[in-house]
Amino acid sequence: MSIDDTARRFILPCIAPDDDDAPRRVTQFWVFLLVFIPWLLLYEGVVFRGPARGAFTTYLPGEVGWPVLQWMEIFYVSPYILVTLAPLLAPTNRILRRFAVAGLIAIALANSMFLLIPAIAPPRPFSPSGILGQMMLLDRRLDLNNGSAAFPSFHVVWSFLAAAVFAKRWPRWRGAWWTWAALVAASCIFTGMHSLADVIAGFGLFLAIYNYPTLMASVRKSRIAAS
Repeated sequence: MSIDDTARRFILPCIAPDDDDAPRRVTQFWVFLLVFIPWLLLYEGVVFRGPARGAFTTYLPGEVGWPVLQWMEIFYVSPYILVTLAPLLAPTNRILRRFAVAGLIAIALANSMFLLIPAIAPPRPFSPSGILGQMMLLDRRLDLNNGSAAFPSFHVVWSFLAAAVFAKRWPRWRGAWWTWAALVAASCIFTGMHSLADVIAGFGLFLAIYNYPTLMASVRKSRIAAS
């Protein structure tokens, strides 16, 4: 059985249908089981493995000396809550499905990059002060301080995917949600947890996977028109 057949038989039926009905709790639950838990296990596996032989850092010349702003930790930790809430707040099945499918594609592509590209971004040093500084130290301990699952930044991918959900649920506030995702991306740099290249790669991955359905629909229409 091919990977595509497996996805069609066992994964896609568990994901929300492509319609505008309100999601059922069971389809929201499947996002946690099929997307979030596998992502966490694979991510922690890459971190536990550590840097590959011959690994290189993704920092630009001079970037290691950029300031670490401890107040940016507020934005850096916010996805832990808001991204987790995104499947529960998706207003329609179609939006929930897009979030889940994009997440699965991101997991496959990003983990392939982690394994094939020996790129790392060890957290930049800083002198902690106050509760935010202690939170930053905890983040670094959980990541084992090795930066081996940094390129591309999943913080960026998940935050923009969640912002897309929130922008659909509260369209009047969509600008605020996209701004939040941008601030999370900035926090990846200014908490010293990622390089600029990690963030750019994460945003590029988001654009590719989120627009994949639209792109494929355009390709199918072109093929039909040409036949």
